[in-house]
Amino acid sequence: MKELQNKQIFVTDNRSSFYHPAHFDNSLRVSLAKISTQQIHEVYPILYQPILSLFEKYTDAH
Repeated sequence: MKELQNKQIFVTDNRSSFYHPAHFDNSLRVSLAKISTQQIHEVYPILYQPILSLFEKYTDAH
């Protein structure tokens, strides 16, 4: 995630988004603020590989 932070893309988990542990689903959420259509095409490829790596690490562990 350091490489994303170096590109001014900040990642956090969603544990604080749930008020009751039973509602925690550990889903991935992406928030984009003030981003143009062109920037979406630039950002999503940058996010893809780290997200894929996290998903593979998680699925391998379970």
